[in-house]
Amino acid sequence: MPRPRRKPRPPGSIRVVCTGRDSHDLVRFRPPLQLYNEGTRLRIKWDSRQGTAPVTPFHAADDLRTFEHRCGTCNRHWKRREDDLVKLISAVVEFQGIRSGGNTPITLDISCIERA
Repeated sequence: MPRPRRKPRPPGSIRVVCTGRDSHDLVRFRPPLQLYNEGTRLRIKWDSRQGTAPVTPFHAADDLRTFEHRCGTCNRHWKRREDDLVKLISAVVEFQGIRSGGNTPITLDISCIERA
């Protein structure tokens, strides 16, 4: 009897950084984010013991959060709804060839994707 197919695990942790498009040293935002499956969609979680929650106090009616990162060096202020951020992460994963369930962290540079 064949094994039931499991849903593929999402990639590992997500590091959100800012390089100011190489105009300043790397700024790493805390806490790192993590993708997880919630039913039929991917969601984002984080360990609040490693830093303040990177979300705004606003929650949409569909329970999606708005993620916010502000670089203290170049003053970039980057906000994305959770569903848009998941799409962006999926595009980066595909572009970088990262495999599902792997240990390779996904790096999002807000200065390079601010207009994406």
